[in-house]
Amino acid sequence: MKPFLLLSLIPALALTALAQEPFMIKVAFVPKEPGSRPFVGAVVAANAAQIEYRNPITAPGTTVSAIKDFESIFFLEPAEYVAALDLYESGKFEDAKAQFAKYKDQTKAVANLPGNYNVLAAFYELECLRKMGDLKGLAEALQGFSKQQLTRENQLRQLDLYVMWDAIKSESWDRALAIATEREKEKMPDDQLVQVFYCKALALQKLNRLEEAMGIYNMVITADAASSEGLVSKAALSMLDIYFKDEAVKTAMTDWGTDLEKKGSAGYNKLLEAGALARLYKKYFNDIKEIPVEYKKLMDFKAKEEEEPVSN
Repeated sequence: MKPFLLLSLIPALALTALAQEPFMIKVAFVPKEPGSRPFVGAVVAANAAQIEYRNPITAPGTTVSAIKDFESIFFLEPAEYVAALDLYESGKFEDAKAQFAKYKDQTKAVANLPGNYNVLAAFYELECLRKMGDLKGLAEALQGFSKQQLTRENQLRQLDLYVMWDAIKSESWDRALAIATEREKEKMPDDQLVQVFYCKALALQKLNRLEEAMGIYNMVITADAASSEGLVSKAALSMLDIYFKDEAVKTAMTDWGTDLEKKGSAGYNKLLEAGALARLYKKYFNDIKEIPVEYKKLMDFKAKEEEEPVSN
C-alpha cells in the first residue's frame, strides 16, 4: 500500500509564522534514517519542503524537519471527524455540517497536505448542503473548495454531479435534462445514480413531460431507497402531485363508488396507483416530511382485495 506523502504544499513560508497551533492534528511519521522508529506527532505547520511538529504530541516545543527525511507521513483518523461523519450517516445533516465546518476551520494548517482530513470535512460539508436541499449554499461553498487532495473516484464524480445540481438550482431544465441523460449512461454507485434519475425526472416534470417524469421517478424509488431516503421521498411527493393534478384521476375520485365509476379505466388505475403510493409514503417517509393534507385523501382509494377484512 502506497502511503500518503506530503508533497507540493503551501508556497515557501516561514514555518514559525504558522506555529500558533490552533488544533491538535495527529500524524504518524516513518523516518528514512536506519534505526529510527516510527512515531506519532502533532503537526503545527508545513510547506513544500518542511514540516513543523511536536514530538511527542504533548511536547512544549516543536521540531522542524525536511519532508524528504521521512519514508511516509500519514494522518490518523481524528475523533472530531468521526463524530461528524456519524451525524452525517444518521441523517442529522444540519448538525453534521456544523461539525465538519468547525473541524475544517481548525485544521487549515494542513489543508493542502495529501491524505488530510481537512479536505474530507470540506467535501462532506458540501454533501450536507446538497442533502439539505440548500443548492444556493452548495454553489457558494464550492467557490472556495479545492479538490486537489481528493483521491477517491466516487468523491471526484460527486463534484462533477454538482454541475447537474447547479442546473437544477438555476431552473435550467433543458440543461439539467441534457446533463442527467448523459450521466445516466455511466457506471456509478446507486446513491449517485439516484441523483441523476431524480434530476432527470424533475427536469422532465418541469418541462411538462409528465408520463416520462413518472417513469424516471419510479426508477428513483426503486434504485436506492435505503441510503437515499431524502431524494426517494421527494420523488414520491412529486409523483403524488402529478397524480393529484391528473384530470383522469380527479374524475375517478369523483366517480368512485357511484354508477359512473369505471373500473379498469386509465383514471381508475392511476387512482389505485396513487393510493398505494400515498400509503407507502405515509408508512416509510412521513418522518422526513409529513404527507400534505391534500394527498392524504388518496390513501382511501384501494382495490377491494386490498381492503381490511371485516371481523365478525
